[in-house]
Amino acid sequence: MAWLIVPTKTILVSGAVFILSFAIWTKKLKKSHGDKIIKFQNILAQRMCYGRNQVRVSIIQSEEDWNHVGMLFVKTAWHYQLVGLDLEWVEDGKVALMQIALPDGSCILIRLNLLQFIPAHIESMLNSSDIVKLGVGIKQDCDKLYKDYGIICHSWADIRHLIQSKHPNIRSLGMGSIAKYVLNITIDKDRKIRRSNWEEGDAENGLSTRQIEYAANDALIALSAVISLVVEEKGENWSILKSFSITTYEDIIAIVKSSCMRVRGTDFDYKCNTGKVKKGQPTSCNKRKTSPDLELRGMKII
Repeated sequence: MAWLIVPTKTILVSGAVFILSFAIWTKKLKKSHGDKIIKFQNILAQRMCYGRNQVRVSIIQSEEDWNHVGMLFVKTAWHYQLVGLDLEWVEDGKVALMQIALPDGSCILIRLNLLQFIPAHIESMLNSSDIVKLGVGIKQDCDKLYKDYGIICHSWADIRHLIQSKHPNIRSLGMGSIAKYVLNITIDKDRKIRRSNWEEGDAENGLSTRQIEYAANDALIALSAVISLVVEEKGENWSILKSFSITTYEDIIAIVKSSCMRVRGTDFDYKCNTGKVKKGQPTSCNKRKTSPDLELRGMKII
């Protein structure tokens, strides 16, 4: 049985070789992961806001426009199952403009006051619980859609929950501040543009360039900010398992969707969430909110 005895020196040498090989492999794996994170950051940089190379904004104001652009857009939305959503209207009027952005940088501006209807494929997308809709104050937009068009919007998520959890020191959680502190960019948030004529437009042929930029960014930034948070987190908290589980940009989008699903249907109370509630004032932090219009019908946004 002497042949079963392995010299201690051989065991030690084999162990040392294994440890060294594992260290080299881990180092290469970590570098590869870092390279992927940089790649994801570069992809996001080209899609994060109006004017970037991979951002494509289409204005839909007729059925012909919809047939030309809309079907492919909706197909892509179902692929990602994640969209940025925002609305514009004039004073107490109906929704005049609907902005929807996708992770690939495409964005559509639907001039509802001219189109006079919400395309059935858009309604199906809004109704779907599988497609997560992101925005700031998005509950109010979903309520407005129901009030004006009878559209029920499922699986909406206010991105301020996620922004605040990662950046608790940001004092203002408007879209401009989120763009500045999360994405390190400055966007046009001039109140004159926000209060401009979204029905007729500010230019001779309709929406002005500033209106288009303003509207598109509200949908694009909602997506980009949350994607940026996930990329940052995956870059900071490296592990071998994460190196294997995250290989494509689509993997990042899937993680973003999963994160947003945890806060879907939960309104964001600014005073409550920033600790500015008056003493003795009841709070409703982190409670699921139901649209008043839907409560009347005994339904909930889920």
